[in-house]
Amino acid sequence: MNLIPYAKPFLPVPDQVALLRQRNMIIDDDADVATWLQRAGYYRLSGYWYPFRRSEVVGKVALANGATRDDIQVHDDLTHGTTWNQVVELYEFDRELRRLVFDAIERVEVGLRFHVGHTLGDRGGAEAYLNSANLDAPQVTLKKGRRALSQHDQILAKIRQSIEQSDAQFVDHYKKTYSSPMPIWMLTELLTFGDLLLLFRALATRDRDAIAREIGLIDPSGSGAGGALQAWWKNLRYIRNTCAHHSRLWNLNVTQRIGDKHLSSFDVLRHAAGATRPRLYPTLAVLSFLTHRINPADDWCWKLREFLDDAPRAGRSLDEMGFPSGWESEPVWNLA
Repeated sequence: MNLIPYAKPFLPVPDQVALLRQRNMIIDDDADVATWLQRAGYYRLSGYWYPFRRSEVVGKVALANGATRDDIQVHDDLTHGTTWNQVVELYEFDRELRRLVFDAIERVEVGLRFHVGHTLGDRGGAEAYLNSANLDAPQVTLKKGRRALSQHDQILAKIRQSIEQSDAQFVDHYKKTYSSPMPIWMLTELLTFGDLLLLFRALATRDRDAIAREIGLIDPSGSGAGGALQAWWKNLRYIRNTCAHHSRLWNLNVTQRIGDKHLSSFDVLRHAAGATRPRLYPTLAVLSFLTHRINPADDWCWKLREFLDDAPRAGRSLDEMGFPSGWESEPVWNLA
């Protein structure tokens, strides 16, 4: 790969406004645009005018399977009629979408924290996590004659770090009151979502499947689908981090995809499998499924539907988010 030095110059905000005009952006109020650029930054906002950039097909690209796709060149200038108000509208749509998605992930996360702590506690008591016999994780791994951290060692290191770095009142109270290790049902409230996933992956297969069964993830054989839950969890961690960093979500290229086999195993999610583009829709469908399974009275799917029906989105289509035709009629969006 031939790398080249970055050569774009620094531009003061007034020059950034002028550059946008030069690229065909219709601007009614320079001062308003400058305020937005100072508030959110040119680079962050550029992701919201990117879909409006002019593009053209310049050839064909051969794919590994023998098929071809269009080779599309995206230019710096914008399509005729693109306005700054459209950029702001899309930015605000994305901001509210992130809020809704983060809200759903929070509901799922709280439920998973309970189930991991409760299941492992039932398996081996308050200190079950200290005994690798309760996990599918070996105590010690030897590598080239040197002691390396095993999966269980890594989990214990994460737990110690979480306790040491926490300023939560319940942690301080526990350390000042008790001499024994913190019980698993407290620790699951302390670990990050990613570290909790690390612990879930280390659980015995029977326990991962049991947690999946508890929240209604049943595979075609009638067993709890712990493998699917793990795959969904990895995707949700990725999407959660995207939301937490206030990054663009609506047409995100999802690099931590949910594999088709972990969608097609469930009747209400089968329609989300086989997507040609790695977009957000499968995650949204999974969130609708999970929020309802964890709490049948949950109305998150209806909140999202109402938002998508009513929120202005600068003329962009739901197809750009990976929504299939007729998605509204799918059972996963009509849960009661």
